[in-house]
Amino acid sequence: MSERLNLTVEDGVGELMGELAGGERKRGQWLSDLVRAMHETESLAQSSDVEQLRLSFAGLAGSHKQLEGRVMGLERKVAAQGASGARG
Repeated sequence: MSERLNLTVEDGVGELMGELAGGERKRGQWLSDLVRAMHETESLAQSSDVEQLRLSFAGLAGSHKQLEGRVMGLERKVAAQGASGARG
């Protein structure tokens, strides 16, 4: 489920978000991930050391999965471009 928001940001921030997210259509997911990570970080300050480590690891694992997916997508694009270049 998603929630639609209208935000006003400083000039150039929308472009930066698109760049960081890997595309204009990915900005919402990127912002959602960022807010969740920041919330988790704030929550860590209030939790026990063991819980803090557990949550940190979970956050890192989630970030790793996200980056892994982005790399796989880029690899597919590169492979597709290589295949089309080899034919031409």
